[in-house]
Amino acid sequence: MFRFVKNRKYASVRKLEKKAAKANIKYAYRKALRDNPQLQKNVAARIWQKHKIKRQYAKKLREAKRAGQAAKRGGSMISSGVKAVAGFVKRHPMATGITVLILLFTFALFSMVSSFSSIGGGGFASILTSTHIAPDADIDNTELIYTEWETDLRFQIASTESDRPGYDEYRYNIGDISHNPYELMAYLTAMYQNFKYEDVQTELQSIFAEQYSLTFTPTIETRYRTVTGFDTVMGEIYEYEVAYEWHVLTTTLTARSFADVIFSRMTTEQRQMHTLYMTTKGNRQYVGSPFDFNWLPYVTSNYGYRVHPTTGAKDYHMGIDIGVPVGTEIHAGHNGTVTTAGYDAGGYGYYVVIEDGKGLVSKYAHCDVLLVNAGQTVKKGDVIAKSGNTGNSTGAHLHFEVSVNGSLVNPLRYL
Repeated sequence: MFRFVKNRKYASVRKLEKKAAKANIKYAYRKALRDNPQLQKNVAARIWQKHKIKRQYAKKLREAKRAGQAAKRGGSMISSGVKAVAGFVKRHPMATGITVLILLFTFALFSMVSSFSSIGGGGFASILTSTHIAPDADIDNTELIYTEWETDLRFQIASTESDRPGYDEYRYNIGDISHNPYELMAYLTAMYQNFKYEDVQTELQSIFAEQYSLTFTPTIETRYRTVTGFDTVMGEIYEYEVAYEWHVLTTTLTARSFADVIFSRMTTEQRQMHTLYMTTKGNRQYVGSPFDFNWLPYVTSNYGYRVHPTTGAKDYHMGIDIGVPVGTEIHAGHNGTVTTAGYDAGGYGYYVVIEDGKGLVSKYAHCDVLLVNAGQTVKKGDVIAKSGNTGNSTGAHLHFEVSVNGSLVNPLRYL
């Protein structure tokens, strides 16, 4: 009891130190924003700067602790001085804690100010640290293989009855099959930086196995049916129940959140980098938005492998589908020349193709009305068509494709 009372004041000091540390970090961050207005316009730079201040502050604190430990191990020549300081700390714990924090904050602030001596270089560095640096082919191959595994999983579930015949009843308990492509790329970059597709396949398989678990459970239930009989002695018909076996196969897909799976695999610093990549979307944007509103909630089919909505077959979906009403204005995603504006009887319906002459090509399909002609020059943001339901379509939507140097890419990651 005496020790608890004795130590209670020191516990209060530790709490005060933590509170002061958070306040000092917050102050340093706000001061950096005030002194450098260009940070206000760059979300990635703001996140990275706050992360940097926290790390600098923590480093100074660790250095201070190590310095204190080294002093404690000093020779007898300074032992009396140490005892005197220790006595002062014991008599004035709160004042000492605040003084140390002020010194640490001063060191961190000087370090932060020096880092802004060349704000242009710092801004460029923040962009580099928030960019997916793996090649397009490696990024898209990882996304494709994951969507293919998910599509194969859907087919495996759909073929349960044909692959496992002979049951009286089939029951299904199926979790959600999906993942966020932004999260997948942010995770791989946070973990491996400039990764190669072949080097992360094993990791992808491990994540997939942890996210999805498919089981087939056979059970036998006892049921009863009513039958009739004839009593020859009484000359009467009577009813009675007969037990029989009812064979059931339950298909269960246990699906974890993709975010939960990957977060458990990352360190604190990797999670912070993952958050940064999610904010910047990897800084690999090639094209702008095809609409002037937030359409992400209306994506009905993602890029990659899927079950085709009309044929039911395994299909490589070369773009994304965005479900919007007929007549919604479609905007050009980049500057360029309209190379195609017409009707495709094979599936696209009315569609527009824009090329920038440097390898970037965007395609807008299933339109209702085209507002540009082949050969016309357009600028990013120009209205080029209105959405529709033409061609091979199951409902009003825009099919949006993007290719770079002849290779298709996931439009979601390059918007």
